[in-house]
Amino acid sequence: MFSKVYENIKKFIISEWKPLLFIILFALVTNLRLPYIIEAPGGAVDLTDRVVIDTDNKAQGSFNMAYVTSITGTPLSLLIAGIRSDWDIVKISDMTLDGEDYEDSVERDRMYLEEAKNNAIISAYLEAGAEITIKNTYNKVIYIGEEADTDLEIGDIILRVDGIECHDLESVKNLIGTYQENDVVVIDIIRDGKEMKAKAKLYKTDDGIKIGLISVLEHEIETKPVIEVKYKNSESGPSGGLMTALEIYNRLTENDLTKGRKIIGTGTIDEQGNIGEIGGVKYKLAGAVKEHAEIFLCPKGNYEEAKDLQEKKNYDIKVISVATLSDAIKELEEI
Repeated sequence: MFSKVYENIKKFIISEWKPLLFIILFALVTNLRLPYIIEAPGGAVDLTDRVVIDTDNKAQGSFNMAYVTSITGTPLSLLIAGIRSDWDIVKISDMTLDGEDYEDSVERDRMYLEEAKNNAIISAYLEAGAEITIKNTYNKVIYIGEEADTDLEIGDIILRVDGIECHDLESVKNLIGTYQENDVVVIDIIRDGKEMKAKAKLYKTDDGIKIGLISVLEHEIETKPVIEVKYKNSESGPSGGLMTALEIYNRLTENDLTKGRKIIGTGTIDEQGNIGEIGGVKYKLAGAVKEHAEIFLCPKGNYEEAKDLQEKKNYDIKVISVATLSDAIKELEEI
């Protein structure tokens, strides 16, 4: 029985080897993952339904955060990228830190997104004069370097270093800078909801004494009115901070900054409302044009690149440079 089945399979393969080979090659071309990511013009996410807040203020237009389209590097996608001038091939190794794989970098970007959300809430409530209380601020570990000698883990929340409270990254840096190379510090942390201790042996670099980690700020905040900002699991990175802050501010105040317009933009934001530059502005501007936006807001540090591209491509969109949340509000009020 088995030999008969085997012979039938063998005959089928011999007679149909060409289409079978085509199927195999097609599967490889379309599914084989190579160590590259393709960046291409993206689109925009309407923040209207992403910000849930109990106010009566409505917008006639919309605030939207721009994004870059990322495509998995396969033989087929790389071939298409080689043909299309608006697609760029990026090595995964250029997108990750030492010791990270691509999935690690994506998870790190999700933590940056959470920090950006909190910064957007804080800066928007402060700018609007709304009620907000920052109850606690912690450092959350999002990366540990290969050179680090520590039992800290990604996701740990740092409470104290050698018994001294550290509520931001700068305070950790300043404290560590007072130690010597090879000193061991005891770090009080929260891991999986439990408080415990970790240790780190310090090392010396050209920039001073280091633990060898990167962290983001995690805030415990209370607001009135209560707010919820919703993101999808597929979304990550800090570059939506500016537009999220504008959407929140617009809902907290009676003056509608959109004035019926579709406004797309990008930029990181800190608690004080300072806007930082981002990567991929050319893809985001192209996406904003594709989405028929009237205004594109971008950080001051990205303005020249965005403006040059607008003029080169003759894009029908107004590009505005902003350095702070206050700048963005003022610009939108005046145009």
